[in-house]
Amino acid sequence: MAPQLRWKNDRWDVNVKYQHMWDTGTPNASIPLGPENTLDEFILGPNGEPLCAAHPITGEEVCQRNPYFGVQPAPAVAGCSNINQDGTRDPMNIICDPDELRWEVAFNAPIARDSTAENFALDVVFSLTDSLSLNYKFGWHDVINSNTNDGDQRDRVGGGVCPFNHPGVLSGMLREGATDRICALDGGGVGLFTDSQVNYIFSSEQTSHEITLVSNFDGPLNFTFGANTLTNDEPYVWRPRSFSSSTGDWLFQNTSVAIPASAETAWTSARTASPSSGWRSAIRASFPHAATSSGARPHGTSGPNTDRPIG
Repeated sequence: MAPQLRWKNDRWDVNVKYQHMWDTGTPNASIPLGPENTLDEFILGPNGEPLCAAHPITGEEVCQRNPYFGVQPAPAVAGCSNINQDGTRDPMNIICDPDELRWEVAFNAPIARDSTAENFALDVVFSLTDSLSLNYKFGWHDVINSNTNDGDQRDRVGGGVCPFNHPGVLSGMLREGATDRICALDGGGVGLFTDSQVNYIFSSEQTSHEITLVSNFDGPLNFTFGANTLTNDEPYVWRPRSFSSSTGDWLFQNTSVAIPASAETAWTSARTASPSSGWRSAIRASFPHAATSSGARPHGTSGPNTDRPIG
């Protein structure tokens, strides 16, 4: 939409224009070309040894497990013969033979783009004399571009059955065979996976003013003299969201094993207890480590985001 108006007489020439554009659809999607190590259970450092660090709570040495271990490569490079399963390439460091590269992606995050742009322009010419004119220009430009894309470029999600070698099972946080959001739904590898969604909003607003004095003499010499101002504001908002199994797993305490038996005991005791004796006392007796003050967190948790849904 771009309406335009013009008004003119012997001394004035006024032009006004407005433009509004919008674009809603699917953004560009990149093909993941990076090789992934699907053979080694742990992430390896430059020396070929597993990357390990001290556990922030227990102090024990914990090695980083490889979320791509035992899983299928990205579909774009799945047929590339010069990419090895350990994440290395051939000696020429060629990503993939063009005949083997596939234009295929496997995303699970919603992909969308919504862009709008508005422009307003005012152009005014006033004739001072037959050979001199004053010209004023005003411009306003506003753009908003919102994009949502799949950050990890894979379609693996959580909510699957936890295998025996999942880091959460090995640490005692999870139970083998239990279903949990940090266990890969496809059951690949050790149950780790990467899953992220990225949303960014780019906006730009510009305002400009310009005034010029223009000559139109009969001779070979003429001039243009003026000044202009421009203001610009371009905020950029980057909002990544990670649902990966490897994002701060040690912060979570899963109580899916302990709660059922304790809850049954507490409920039975509370039903048999008289109101005067206090059903709260029966429940506290079944949960000796629970905090007694209202609003306090359960023992072993570190913040409002540390509780994992019971599963």
